[in-house]
Amino acid sequence: MKRFRESTDEHLLEEIPTEIRFFDLLKLKETSLIDDKLSKRIEKMGTELPELTLTRRIRTEKEEEIEKFFQSCVDRGNEGIIAKNLNSSYHPGERGKDWLKLKKTGESLDLVITRAEYGHGKRHRWLSDYYLAAYDEDEGNFKEIGKTYKGLTDEEIKKITELLEEIEIDRKGRTVVVDPQIVVEVEYSNIFSGESSTYDSGYTLRFARIKKIREDLEPENADTLEKVSQLARKEK
Repeated sequence: MKRFRESTDEHLLEEIPTEIRFFDLLKLKETSLIDDKLSKRIEKMGTELPELTLTRRIRTEKEEEIEKFFQSCVDRGNEGIIAKNLNSSYHPGERGKDWLKLKKTGESLDLVITRAEYGHGKRHRWLSDYYLAAYDEDEGNFKEIGKTYKGLTDEEIKKITELLEEIEIDRKGRTVVVDPQIVVEVEYSNIFSGESSTYDSGYTLRFARIKKIREDLEPENADTLEKVSQLARKEK
């Protein structure tokens, strides 16, 4: 598909209707806004452009709301979303931490559960939040790269709770530390690395979701930290 055409094909326009959506405003009349904060540029767009021409967006600091918005965009056929710092200015041609692209990769990883937490509400008796780890071949142990409570049915949660409680090695409040024996297949949107990670492994899965419990796999069949590193490099 070409991005630019010298002439407009009327039949193509009928087949694939198009519409303009604005996501930023860098110049208003003769005034440059490129050094203004994103929050101010968005405010200007709201006063200068019709609402229907603006890109869908939400303003939140809650991961659950981000994930819900992300999934709604993917369901509409979008590749993903971009998370932006409201205090950031616009830097042409630069990639940094103020703008993070989150997209559905289609990749999955086989990871072990190292810790689990009891849930809330109707799940208060079940281990429903799981810490996920990949195998570090250099150090000979498992390193956590994410956490999720998504993906499993209530029946699967009850089943995995029984399995985890059988291999419990420690307990701290609502958190149960387990022997890394249970392997699960995990889908995710992105892998954050370096300073963006919240784990000692140096990697963090974003929007992780358990696809299924891999009863056919042993812990030694789990994916390695090296594979996680390779996938993270592919995203850059």
